[in-house]
Amino acid sequence: MEATLLSFFNKTNSILESFLDSFVNGFRSSNGKAYEFSVFDYQINDCKGCTEDIFFQPGGECKCEDDFNSIYPFLHKSDLLILALDLEHPRILNELTKVLLRMEPLFQIPINGANELPSKKIFSILFSRSNNQNAQIAVQLIEEFATLYNYELLGIVHRSNCHLLEYLPESISKSFGFEADFFNLAQEMCKTGKLHENLRDRIEREFLPQDSLFREIVALMGRSF
Repeated sequence: MEATLLSFFNKTNSILESFLDSFVNGFRSSNGKAYEFSVFDYQINDCKGCTEDIFFQPGGECKCEDDFNSIYPFLHKSDLLILALDLEHPRILNELTKVLLRMEPLFQIPINGANELPSKKIFSILFSRSNNQNAQIAVQLIEEFATLYNYELLGIVHRSNCHLLEYLPESISKSFGFEADFFNLAQEMCKTGKLHENLRDRIEREFLPQDSLFREIVALMGRSF
């Protein structure tokens, strides 16, 4: 299986980077090919809405001249599209919407081309604090995109409270086993083409009690979760 992974977060976040690296390594361990692109490292312009032009003729290419054009070849040949979103990023919904709109050339059948497009799958990983209003909107955008372009939505995994791990010593944060969970999830996905429900539940599990001393200490430090 071949996958294109679009990550929407700053690489300065070591926790998210560690989780995503584990996921990619798990995918590749099952002989899968994963092409990684960090969206914030690319100049991506807003969609020009070419199809709204009455004289528009589909050709399978985007009229915007920017960095995103270099990603199209990988999206074309990949069976699976993976979106990894940091919901705490201040522009996350704008950037996600922009990228999803720019996907349209993938589904423009050239005039002299094939009559059908190959079926594809989509999977998303969301990272956030516990209460993030962007989560529901992001899920809705992804579901609508999958429906519109006939993607098989494998599922959406939401790992909340990632920020709490930043305040723990690395030896303790690693002991929760999230890296292994992401590795195994990707490994199974590459092998079966499906989302392993038990592994999803493990990744989404509550890893610190709500009344834990750690939470109280962080709250006193002025942190909210």
